[in-house]
Amino acid sequence: MTKYYLISFILLLNSLKGISQLDNFSANTGIFAGYVTPGHVPFWLRANQFGSVPLDKASVSFLESIRKDYSTKKGKKIDWGASFEGRINVGYKSKFILVEGFGKIRASIFEIKAGRVKEITGLCDTSLTSGSWSISGNALGVPKIQLSIPEFYTLPIFDKLFAFKGNYVHGWIGNWYINDTLIPNTPTYLHQKSLYVKLGKPSWKLHLYGGFNHQVIWGNEKNMMGKSYALNHFQTLLYVNTGKAYSHDSIQDTRIGNHLGSIDLGFQYEFNNIRLFVYRQNIYDAGALYYLANILDGLNGISLFNMHMNNKKFQWKRVLIEFLYTKNQAKHGLDIHLRLSKTITITDIIILDGLTRDRD
Repeated sequence: MTKYYLISFILLLNSLKGISQLDNFSANTGIFAGYVTPGHVPFWLRANQFGSVPLDKASVSFLESIRKDYSTKKGKKIDWGASFEGRINVGYKSKFILVEGFGKIRASIFEIKAGRVKEITGLCDTSLTSGSWSISGNALGVPKIQLSIPEFYTLPIFDKLFAFKGNYVHGWIGNWYINDTLIPNTPTYLHQKSLYVKLGKPSWKLHLYGGFNHQVIWGNEKNMMGKSYALNHFQTLLYVNTGKAYSHDSIQDTRIGNHLGSIDLGFQYEFNNIRLFVYRQNIYDAGALYYLANILDGLNGISLFNMHMNNKKFQWKRVLIEFLYTKNQAKHGLDIHLRLSKTITITDIIILDGLTRDRD
């Protein structure tokens, strides 16, 4: 058995932070130096860093960020914001990483955002999570245009019992690479949408959460399927949005793109001094969702937040216990499929087999 030994360190040489007098504007500068064993970036230098990682071996990193958030003044219905965060690594080679770069406009509860964004999708403790299933902080963001309701909007009916938020995204992933070789004219896109609902009046201690997110990596269908692919770009986008299976000539019941996501459930309860948040992200792969094929796989979390911080020298702020299980990988759905196959018609068995092949 091969053993890998990791020896690494990082030294903070200088960190400067400036916050101007402009409304909700901030700027940060940092310089870091360290040594990383080749091929083994330490966990806490890459987890939840949104792709901002050092080079292998000895290197120096220069970090700069400038950010303008929405105004904190009440009653401002239309506002704008922007952010830039970059990292220059200098070592055995030089590399620039655009960690974040976007502009955004808010109009009432709606927001339009364009660029690369550091964000997480799904119900979880975003400050401590090991990584949300769909969109986490463990990789660079995909350049995109996003229309969203970013914060829970409380409906004024039913005594403010319901609130919701969601988004709709079109992103550009880039061209295909095979064995680090660029394949020209192979554009790949990201489609994403989500909807989350919160149940509970503002005065209640208990709030229930539920929702879903849907991601599709798609593009280059004509090159992959050849003459049997008869959809234009707009028709392809409709199939991507709905997850509808496509059939034509030699192509039978094939979904356009790779459809993945999670169905999330959770609840939050506020005790006198502690806020408890419990959540579950149920992984799904389109084509097998109906049969609950991945129901055993998912992310589970219990988060505790101290709501009464004081001036004591030692105190805790937040605790998270998280468990990610992905070992089943649709075996549960296959068992259901085999049991159903004993009682349903031959036609239904063929349909189920098609869904199983598509899922795998």
